[in-house]
Amino acid sequence: MSEDIQAAVEHGLRTDVPDLVEFATNTEGSQSYLWAYIDYCFRTPIYRTLQWLDCNLRNQNFWKLIAEDGEGREFLKSLITHILKEYTLMWSRIMDGLADMLLGESRERGELPEVVREVLGPDVKDGTALFDLKGIATELKAFYVLIDHRKPFLPFSIMQSPITPSYIRPGASSGDLYLFEENLIVDVKSGQLDGKELPTYYHGREANLSADLKKASNMRNLYGIRKGIGVVADEGGYIHLAVYVPWKRWMVEGPLLHLKSLKLPLLAYVNNIGRTGVAHHGATLGNGKLRLTVKAYDLRESPYAGKPGGITLSFLRNPGVVIEGSVNRDSANPRRVTVEFAVDTSKVKDSIVTDVKSGKSVVLAKLLVQYGEEEEKLVYPLLAATD
Repeated sequence: MSEDIQAAVEHGLRTDVPDLVEFATNTEGSQSYLWAYIDYCFRTPIYRTLQWLDCNLRNQNFWKLIAEDGEGREFLKSLITHILKEYTLMWSRIMDGLADMLLGESRERGELPEVVREVLGPDVKDGTALFDLKGIATELKAFYVLIDHRKPFLPFSIMQSPITPSYIRPGASSGDLYLFEENLIVDVKSGQLDGKELPTYYHGREANLSADLKKASNMRNLYGIRKGIGVVADEGGYIHLAVYVPWKRWMVEGPLLHLKSLKLPLLAYVNNIGRTGVAHHGATLGNGKLRLTVKAYDLRESPYAGKPGGITLSFLRNPGVVIEGSVNRDSANPRRVTVEFAVDTSKVKDSIVTDVKSGKSVVLAKLLVQYGEEEEKLVYPLLAATD
């Protein structure tokens, strides 16, 4: 047997196997550890998790009961949309925060642990790979706006990561997302609002919107690929997304698509996520009263500034009933908020669905949060159930 193995090895050495091993080694060596770490630890799990966030809710008996009529089905659609919005917004903030921390002054002062600096090597010094964290944040902000406006799209990072190394994706990939209705591949960039309140960017002669649209035009002429540039501007209480295409003069005609979305002030679901997905909120029925408890996380810059309030609850199928919530903040962490509501059961009986088999009751409601400079009211689909 040993002679057979030796013969196989000698045969391999006479073929192209050594060359292939060398090529593979070079490829692995050129893949920065930090790029791979970002892919495996952030990009891949973030996008994969998008697909099962509502798994726990869908497996509950009451899901089919709610979907028996059109109003219930629309409620569930809005609930799924809202959960995805919370998730993408949360991770965009995490990526921004990590990038700021690693690219900030603390890194330059050498405050990162020695073992981290040894492993990450030159990437910590020049920050090249770390800017990919900002790139993930920008992608997620674009997804947030598209989800909010219910625009069907496909995030390419789901397919490309970690198969295609991050360090070649910006130049060699087919794009960051695909817009189905526009039949358009889009590269996502970060930018700022210009004088026309449109997101644009200019980082020099070789890195600006006009130059990148010219490259997209070349791609179309050479390969027939319909490609555009999506620019995200996160300013104030809104996230803006503009999609520019090379066949429209963007300075004169503007973007093909311009959408903006108000940033959610609270998290009401992904802050309560478990191993099987997000959970519903708690409700109790007794003595003619319905009591609901909502555990939320305040995302506003000054969560404890001003008077607590501005949070009300309305009920599906009982739209005339609106009640004010009692807001309690965690003393150790004011961003953790518990909002409690109480109402007579007789007033909202049409909003309560009961599963005969399990005896569990489900409440369909809408959490109304007043927010923004114009004091707009954001609607949170609220699904609460008894134990």
